[in-house]
Amino acid sequence: MASESRTIKTFECTARHVNYPTHFLPIDTTNPKEKEKCVRFTVTELGPVCGIKQEPFKIGEIIAVCNGCLNAFLARTLVRSFINSKVTVCPICPYVLNKDEIKLTHLEKLRLQIDLHNENIDLREYHLEQRREELKTLSKNHQKDKRTLDKLWDPDDQSSSNEDPEIKQIVTESRIKDEILFENSKKTKEEEIDRFSCLINENKEILSKLLNEEKKIVEAQETKQFIQWRNEMTKKALVISAFALVFIASFKIIQYNFFCSFFND
Repeated sequence: MASESRTIKTFECTARHVNYPTHFLPIDTTNPKEKEKCVRFTVTELGPVCGIKQEPFKIGEIIAVCNGCLNAFLARTLVRSFINSKVTVCPICPYVLNKDEIKLTHLEKLRLQIDLHNENIDLREYHLEQRREELKTLSKNHQKDKRTLDKLWDPDDQSSSNEDPEIKQIVTESRIKDEILFENSKKTKEEEIDRFSCLINENKEILSKLLNEEKKIVEAQETKQFIQWRNEMTKKALVISAFALVFIASFKIIQYNFFCSFFND
């Protein structure tokens, strides 16, 4: 009964899920164990993909399945979608999900942090590029305004020395105001550019550490899996060797008995 009241089921993605996703399609059954295996994978030319990001599942990742529609999502991506949301509803159907039922491994929690830092870097790089473009536009507009004022009165042009003093005063005051406004705006943009650059560098430093930690965990898991595989192969080899020795010994005994009976006759 406890499993029926759950809104989400999670499991580790295996080679069978990746290679044979249609084998897990929902079937009419009263067997709770069979129902637990049912998943409605979204399958593309890349294979089964997350229902949110449309990225293919990888072996070892944790998959979360909505018990309402049985659609599959990358568990950490589903958790990410709930971070800034007050209502935890399935992204595909209106089934309300309990986010506390999503159990992530240490590696998946680490990858969630990596995803968040990548998103922060992308967002801040976007804002950084915006500020740079705004600074370029600000400089262009400032130069354009200067050329407009120069047409009214250019202090470097000796031929314009007889211009109306009132125009000269207005142009001079406008130049001073525009220059002050430009310098203040320029300073603000440059400070924002420096701030975003520092934040991006900080994020990249943290991301680099997280990626190194992820690499170590994955390498440790691969080493453990290799050792387990090697031990299994060693056991199988020992069993085969034992059978071979028994077979050879039996053959020798049969051969010996045959020759003994032959010579006795």
